[in-house]
Amino acid sequence: MVAVAGDDPDRHVYVSAAAARLLGYDLAELEGLSPRAYQLYDVAEGRSATLRRKDGSELHVRLGRERLDGSEVFVFRPVADARADFRLLLDVAPDGLAVLGRRGLIYANPVLLRWVGYSDVASLAQAKVTEILHTEDVSKAAQALGSVLDSPGKRAVVRVRVRRPAGGLLEAECVAHGVDWAGERACLIVARDLSQRQHDQSRLIVADRSASVGTMSAGVAHEINNPLAYLLLNLEYLIREIPAAGGDPARLSQLAERVHESRHGAERVGHILKELGSLSSRRRGRRSGVDLGEAVRRAVHAVEPDVAPRATVVVENLGVPKVDADPNSLEQLFVNVLSNAGQAFTHDRPSDNRIVVRLSRGQDGGACVEVTDNGPGIAPELLNRIFDPFFTTKPTGTGLGLPISHAIARAFGGQITAHSEPGKGTTFRIVFPEGTAPKAEAPRTSSLPAPAMRRARVLVVDDEELVAETVSRALAESYDVQVSTSARDALKVLANDPGFDVVLCDLLMPDMSGMDLYRALAEAQPGLEESLVFMTGGAFTQRARDFLARVRNPRLEKPFELDQLHFIVGQRLEVTG
Repeated sequence: MVAVAGDDPDRHVYVSAAAARLLGYDLAELEGLSPRAYQLYDVAEGRSATLRRKDGSELHVRLGRERLDGSEVFVFRPVADARADFRLLLDVAPDGLAVLGRRGLIYANPVLLRWVGYSDVASLAQAKVTEILHTEDVSKAAQALGSVLDSPGKRAVVRVRVRRPAGGLLEAECVAHGVDWAGERACLIVARDLSQRQHDQSRLIVADRSASVGTMSAGVAHEINNPLAYLLLNLEYLIREIPAAGGDPARLSQLAERVHESRHGAERVGHILKELGSLSSRRRGRRSGVDLGEAVRRAVHAVEPDVAPRATVVVENLGVPKVDADPNSLEQLFVNVLSNAGQAFTHDRPSDNRIVVRLSRGQDGGACVEVTDNGPGIAPELLNRIFDPFFTTKPTGTGLGLPISHAIARAFGGQITAHSEPGKGTTFRIVFPEGTAPKAEAPRTSSLPAPAMRRARVLVVDDEELVAETVSRALAESYDVQVSTSARDALKVLANDPGFDVVLCDLLMPDMSGMDLYRALAEAQPGLEESLVFMTGGAFTQRARDFLARVRNPRLEKPFELDQLHFIVGQRLEVTG
């Protein structure tokens, strides 16, 4: 027990050895202290209280008091109540925790002590606020504390900068709660290190991007493998058979068919890569009066090697209107849907597995294509996720095929939906509005330049030597063509000979890009930069996108066809005169 003088409540008149031992003091040392040193006052008789030991730790006690010969006698006994267990939870919390009362700091957990560089609560309690917080944050922290200190249950949030012991600042988000602590009004503060959160978020973003890049790479490989397979096989076949063909017309006709198939495969690879980018906002070309039946026929032919060992594909064309769309994009849409249907089957009993493609006119007059399989179906909880990018239930799936199909359908004003019953199969329904009458197409040779008195001069600039040489050969019959395999070399060529009518220039090249060449020409030879036509496989950087949006020069997207190449060169010659 301890006794306090009635005429001087800040002075002990008696201290027991047990009280000194519990509070961690020598008997004589405690006798010389004020009872306020261990927070003896303002506690009602019979209530639990929290006293402060010499080392700054807390002692939970049950308190009794009475008056004896003019002195107030306090008797306290340690209690093992819920607060002691709660203290253990606070000590291991990952965030900084503190309890502030009207007389100052009551508690701080080890995390908070480590942040500010103090060894114990008593030392931290003696520190000035400006030693802990950035000077500019003291007033708002005090305001937040004051707003909740007298309001149990009230909550306030404030961001402050905490001074680190080794220098520098730690930005923390503090949530302050008004609470009753050991019978007095107090404020519980939960502080979270935002710098650590930002670091963790950055690591998660990097990890997520790495996973996305890996998934996207697998998706690209998956999507282009089919057309690339028959492209390469046809090319190998042509390399082997052309020398033996001689002048046999029938044999040459067969080889020409393989060439056309190879070209179709190359076109599909190019379109697939463009469609992968179309999951964002890339625009597609649109052609009037596209035959859906032909797009379906080509798609069925493309997936046949993969689907035939698993299921039989049946096409029922009940008469379908033509649509306004890009035929290659439509083919890709149906390839993805058919491949998805085929992958639902195993190789067991393929004769029992069926995929029916039904083309018809919808009730609104538009085009409708239904792809129905009798496979295992899709679980209801998964059905609404099948158009999400990268979502797949297949071990080797990439989760790209159906999202790409969904994007293609929407790009041309259409819609794709799915209905499925587990054990009964799945139906994909694709609808498009009826198209307009097809425009008469100009002959494929119409884009070739008419004979002229002077052959125009073209400079081809591309760091890929094979690309530059191929473009040069394609133009050589109609123009005088020169090749540069770097922008710096092209700049020297144009400085010595500015008489080129058109400069076909790759947009993104190492060392010096087409954008850099444009600026260099604008500064050194104003007006010559207008002769540039940019060849690009995609503006992958913000700088490139901003540049293309700013300049008026035409651009030619890789991969491009021979007619496109001749057309854009001829068009540029008309502009430049």
